Amino acid sequence: MADDFDLSTFAKPVNENQVENPLSLPIWVSHGTESTKLLFHAVVDRRDLILTKIAQGEALPINERRVVNRQIAIEQGFDPSLITKRRQPDLVDFISETNNQLEKVWEGRRKRAKTGIKALSRNELEKEIKLLRIKNTELEGKFCRDSIQVALKDCFMEDRLSLSSRIAELELELENKQQIIVNLRSELRKHQIKPA
Repeated sequence: MADDFDLSTFAKPVNENQVENPLSLPIWVSHGTESTKLLFHAVVDRRDLILTKIAQGEALPINERRVVNRQIAIEQGFDPSLITKRRQPDLVDFISETNNQLEKVWEGRRKRAKTGIKALSRNELEKEIKLLRIKNTELEGKFCRDSIQVALKDCFMEDRLSLSSRIAELELELENKQQIIVNLRSELRKHQIKPA
């Protein structure tokens, strides 16, 4: 039973596009021809250039914010037909993925530009944080003032309500006493006694 064990039956097949080490080249580049290596580096350089231009906020037409197969081949001195799905499938896939990533970055920048959001420098961020802290302190003070005013209003309302109910009781008692006085005076008149 132990003789039948073979680790290769449990190993996952290695994808040839997989990167051995994140800092190294993809396998298809490191095992590829010199032209593949040259074209790969040209694509990476073009991607970095486009990303820099996007970060600087340049308005780029679509053909300048994408890696174009034909332009890369011509710039490297190759025939444009070299970068095709049939001849360089991995490179074409890499260019397609790169263009998708560039498009996402471009759309994100465009959305930030539409909403007025821009990338801030460290000094600008520090100033913004300082202003936000000051505003936060002011808002905390305003919140405390408002809370105290509401609490005082509640206390005064309770006092006002209790005073108004006490006044109503006293007025009722006064009416009763005045009625008693009126009744007593009428009784005194009946008996012909003059009030003092």
